[in-house]
Amino acid sequence: MRVSTIVSGFVGGILMLGLAAPAAAQSKVDFAAGYQSLTFLDGGDTIPAGWGASVGVGKEMIKFVADVGGHYESHTSHFAKLHTFQGGVEFSGKDGRVVPFGCLLMGLVLFSDLGNDTAWVFTPEAGVKIMANNRIGVQTSVGFPIFFNGDGHAEGFRFFAGIVIRKRK
Repeated sequence: MRVSTIVSGFVGGILMLGLAAPAAAQSKVDFAAGYQSLTFLDGGDTIPAGWGASVGVGKEMIKFVADVGGHYESHTSHFAKLHTFQGGVEFSGKDGRVVPFGCLLMGLVLFSDLGNDTAWVFTPEAGVKIMANNRIGVQTSVGFPIFFNGDGHAEGFRFFAGIVIRKRK
């Protein structure tokens, strides 16, 4: 499967979600972007160079979320890349200065090392958003991605820290 096909499908799904959702469900949009680190729990390998971005659309305590991320590691003879494309649901506390949340995400992972591979990924995640005002704040979260392919599975630990921008409709 080509990367452009996956990315096009992902972007199209986000647009359909935003356009097809009823107006009442579009009361809040959260955008978060920042640094991300991934550690594989099986072998302890850590990929510290990474980024993540997500968009959540919905009501105060429940949102539909689209999440993308990239992780990169340089070896002496090659460069390894891991990209995730996930969607799911976020449950959060009531709006306030400090907002705890939990997510259940599922999607695809593309891995390029000495070859290309695709797999499924399921990520339960928990975190907190600390808002400076009604529109901007910081977000930190930890997730536990589980990667599935035809050969088995691998478990990981994902750390995210970044900014969050909120828009009310």
